[in-house]
Amino acid sequence: MPQNKFQLMLRFWHFINNEDSGNGRLCKIIGLLDHLNSTMDNVYCPNKNISIDESMMLWKRRLIFRQYVKNKRHKYGIKFYEHCESDGIVLKVKIYSGETTLGKHLLGQTGAIVLDLMEKFLGKGYHLYTDNFYNFF
Repeated sequence: MPQNKFQLMLRFWHFINNEDSGNGRLCKIIGLLDHLNSTMDNVYCPNKNISIDESMMLWKRRLIFRQYVKNKRHKYGIKFYEHCESDGIVLKVKIYSGETTLGKHLLGQTGAIVLDLMEKFLGKGYHLYTDNFYNFF
């Protein structure tokens, strides 16, 4: 496929109607993320050992919720919170968009992220492994 044709396809590739989009920063792709996250919940049953971690996707262009972490390999990028299995299979993804996600939880930002990602697995005998970032709530 020619590069120009591929770039033209990317320009007009939409996941939501522009008139129906909400006010959030991720409003154009939130429907796709919700579909992918719910599909993985219905199709796959993970092992007993699961983990939550954050990762960065390299992004050097301008973006309002771009992160800078000097200890990472990719210093500038988009932060993802991932709910993974011990084999490395990603079960659920949450993208940090700079907006607060406290909602109904009173455990702070990190507590809201953990409870949102672990929503389907609470009280079912799963073992959750995290790094020091999530031990503060």
